Amino acid sequence: MYNHIKNHPRFIERVFFRNSDEHFIRSTLYNDKAIQYATSHYNEQDQTGVIFLKLGKAVCGHDGIVHGGLTAALIDDFMGEIFYSVAKRQYYGFTAYLKVDYKSPIPHDIPLAVCSKISRHEGRKFWIYSEVRDLQGSKHNASKNGFDELFDSSGTVYATGEALYVVPKAVWDSYQAMIASATSDK
Repeated sequence: MYNHIKNHPRFIERVFFRNSDEHFIRSTLYNDKAIQYATSHYNEQDQTGVIFLKLGKAVCGHDGIVHGGLTAALIDDFMGEIFYSVAKRQYYGFTAYLKVDYKSPIPHDIPLAVCSKISRHEGRKFWIYSEVRDLQGSKHNASKNGFDELFDSSGTVYATGEALYVVPKAVWDSYQAMIASATSDK
């Protein structure tokens, strides 16, 4: 599935660099014992993204099982990546609400996919849905509907998340004024 999405014309690949000094997860957890690799792919048309990663032993809470707090942090972080991909550096926002449902313990040392999608957008509020899945049972054709059809039912969904990201009112008002000005100049 990774190769299929990597070569899919509507998914843009982003490679995350280790040692990004000003990023919590990338500056502390990108190493051979924690987040061993991560690469993300974003589909602008569908406002959907998938990050592929593999987690090592250093992120376990119980022996062989990834810590639930890290699961929540990964979901929140990748939802933020999707939000910022939509924002295109025109505005910024913050997590106002995050809910994670843990479905099954995540074993370390297996390839995982964190899939996220903007599910709704109203003004300065963005609702985002996410899943942490294994790559078992993945279909080999991406759909235009996002990640729902990338996987079949034989794979494991380890956790799901939903979040509300909110753009600060002053930032959103400034962004709207910029759009209005650009539109009136035409």
